[in-house]
Amino acid sequence: MAEDIEEFERRLGVFREACTIGDLNEAIEHGEWLANIIGESVNDKFEIFNGIIPFDDVFIPLSLAYKERGQKYYQADDYYRAISDFWRAENYHPSDPESPYFLALAHQKIGNFDAAIKFFNAAIKNHLEFKEAYLNRGILYFKKGQYERAIEDLNKAIEIEPEDATAYLNRGNSYNGLKHYERAIEDFDRAIALKPDYAKAYVNRG
Repeated sequence: MAEDIEEFERRLGVFREACTIGDLNEAIEHGEWLANIIGESVNDKFEIFNGIIPFDDVFIPLSLAYKERGQKYYQADDYYRAISDFWRAENYHPSDPESPYFLALAHQKIGNFDAAIKFFNAAIKNHLEFKEAYLNRGILYFKKGQYERAIEDLNKAIEIEPEDATAYLNRGNSYNGLKHYERAIEDFDRAIALKPDYAKAYVNRG
């Protein structure tokens, strides 16, 4: 048992250092080892390891490491690896709204719109004022031809951030889809007022 504690403390030190310096692969390697030990420990071992460090002090930094590495994969257009890392990040920190949000974006990139909507839903459930999640879910509903749902989400995005030109543009597109042309023009005008060089708004307004 003493050897187990010694190795746990050694790995914990390496994990903390890797998190501090941003060595994501090293943090993930040792964080996974710690998480597995925590998951396998029972009764007296559980109490001993939890006494060394509260488990959230492992799980939350480990989630962050996965999330940061997932963002690097996403930026490199490696969406499947990004999805794998974002999924692990969500698993270790289920209440974090960012991990499901990034999962939604990555699924959207590979054309899996239904999964993207599911993860946007999860992000919003964890953070009811998550403007970017409402905005992107609204755009996705528009792409699926679900214009009323798109407008509902874009209304919420505008309520949260009234100066977001992108939300007005996409709500205008959704009104166009419903053939509510006057409302669409009003939104395109508003998008242009907020962003005078917004070429898409000029084109869509006609």
